[in-house]
This record gives sequence, C-alpha cells and structure tokens, in this order.
Amino acid sequence: MLASAPKWTVRGALFLTLGGFAAFYLYTWLSTMRGGPQRAQAPTALQSGIGFVTNFFDTLGIGSFATMTSFYKL
Repeated sequence: MLASAPKWTVRGALFLTLGGFAAFYLYTWLSTMRGGPQRAQAPTALQSGIGFVTNFFDTLGIGSFATMTSFYKL
C-alpha cells in the first residue's frame, strides 16, 4: 500500500500560525534593537509611578484602564 501525503490538521495550522507570529515578533524586536524606525524609549519616572499605582489597583480588582486614563487626564 502506498502511504498518502500527510493532510493539514488544525494542530499543524496552529503551529504554522504561531511560527508566523514568532517570526514577525522576532523581526520587529531585532529591528528595534538595531535602532530601526521605532526606537524604544525608557519610561519616565512619572510613567513608571503611574504604572506602579495602576498595577497595584489592578491586583486589588480595580481595572487599570480607568485609573490610567484618569491619571493621564490630570
């Protein structure tokens, strides 16, 4: 009997999609590290403080979107 060619499975399609996302992420990350068009910048002290407070409130169950939005409005 001849063996048939393997057919695409959902698992294979998911692995292929995951590999595509990983390749895109790796390309974007490496181009940023080399000083590409979108150079990453370190957050300021104010942004770090806002992030700390909003993450703390998010741990307590208060959503971080509302607190971050109100902080940045001020």
